[in-house]
Amino acid sequence: MNDSGWIQLRERRDFSEVLSATFTFLRQNFVFLAKQILFLVGPVVLTALIVGALSYLWLDPFVNLESDPFAVVVGFFTPLYLLLIIASYLFSATLFGFLVLYVERGPRGFDTPDLLRMILKYVWRLLLGAIVVAVVTIAGFIFFIIPGIYVAVATSLFAIVLMQEDLGVFEAIARCFELIRRNWWATFGIMFVLGILTYLISLAMMLPLSLFGAIVEMNTVTGEAEFSPLAMTVWIGVNTVLGYIGYTLIYLGLGIQYYNLVEQREMAGLLERVERIGTDAESEREDDGTGDR
Repeated sequence: MNDSGWIQLRERRDFSEVLSATFTFLRQNFVFLAKQILFLVGPVVLTALIVGALSYLWLDPFVNLESDPFAVVVGFFTPLYLLLIIASYLFSATLFGFLVLYVERGPRGFDTPDLLRMILKYVWRLLLGAIVVAVVTIAGFIFFIIPGIYVAVATSLFAIVLMQEDLGVFEAIARCFELIRRNWWATFGIMFVLGILTYLISLAMMLPLSLFGAIVEMNTVTGEAEFSPLAMTVWIGVNTVLGYIGYTLIYLGLGIQYYNLVEQREMAGLLERVERIGTDAESEREDDGTGDR
């Protein structure tokens, strides 16, 4: 941490320190970060839920999936799910953009308009990169499972690398593999531990809603839950919010791991702090000289 108590992201950390820094960062910035997510991602999620409710009322897109398996595939291309996919990418861009601006401008040196401008600057590169990464990762899983896992972990740093270093898509992917070399297991471990914690937190938060669903099911005549469009929309909304809460931990952990890896290789944060100390000392000498005159 720096002198003011805010956590310093450009810093070397071991495995446990990365995990600890993730929770510290979230604790220090929870309200400010939640505000950015609410303003930037919230409208898309709200639109998705409204579209979902109207779909249940008018279009009834969820037909009998057992008699029509093709409906499962088609269901993922409904406006509801397309909007939720957009929201998920916007959510990750918001989190990683938040980290970049935190490093460049300080903990409170930016606000929602600055974050929006950054997202718009990189939106097409992020989208293209997501497609390329998905194709490469799926190819790795198809031919050999282990290469697919390796690629998935390495490219998990893609968005933060692209936005922090202002690289092109393929440059950012190459940079990911450069940073992950000799640190793959540590990065995988961070994703695994935070993934388990995310699952446990989501499970605990979903328990009341699951109990409600079980009660509804037991009280139906057919033995199958009959959700109203509003109830189903609320269900999707709660699941979406819980997913975002969980992914917040994972994305923040990956972002802090990125700065840790850069610091291990290039000591950018240390050099920046040394330069700042030299600049401050020079300013103090100039002020003293001015005062003598």
